Amino acid sequence: MGMFDFNGDGHTDSGEQFTGYQIYKDVTGSNDSDSFRPRGGKKIDGFTIFLIVLFGWQILTFLCKL
Repeated sequence: MGMFDFNGDGHTDSGEQFTGYQIYKDVTGSNDSDSFRPRGGKKIDGFTIFLIVLFGWQILTFLCKL
């Protein structure tokens, strides 16, 4: 029986390995790839990205009206 044999069939398939890896990432907290780090080292969260997109949309709307 494998270490990540979740269904108990005696074999560890790629889905079970992936699930085990995701559990490992969640437990160790090594999920830094989920956020973008600019040069300053600060993370850009979803709200900041939303504001940037909203601001850009407003500029494009203004330019289209000209």
